[in-house]
Amino acid sequence: MSVRRGKYVVANNADKLYSWRQDVAARALEHLPESWNKEAPVSLRCEFVFPRPKGHFSTAKGRTHETVPSAPIHHIVPPDNDKLVRAVGDALSVTRAVLRDDSLIVSIHSLKRYARHDEPVGTTITVTALDS
Repeated sequence: MSVRRGKYVVANNADKLYSWRQDVAARALEHLPESWNKEAPVSLRCEFVFPRPKGHFSTAKGRTHETVPSAPIHHIVPPDNDKLVRAVGDALSVTRAVLRDDSLIVSIHSLKRYARHDEPVGTTITVTALDS
């Protein structure tokens, strides 16, 4: 749903975000060790790998799988890195099974980039419990 606010249009992706958060929480629970302490401070590491737009690839016959030399490595267009990380934090705390609250995330390392040749797109999330 999009809503006009003055001269800007604000998009609301709440339905998609809810589904994504539930998926992240479910996957995290699958990998959670039995001894996991949902009250402990954690370090969060995220790598967001996006698909490349068609303009990043050669148009030469037989070379359409090759990226052009000017194709960037880093994904410097929306969505913003901080919003992606915030969504991950919310997903990990939405069920309270992984984290009691996303305020327990005390260290964050995050990277946004385009996929390399034949690399799958998606997000890799690593949560490491820290000494409290």
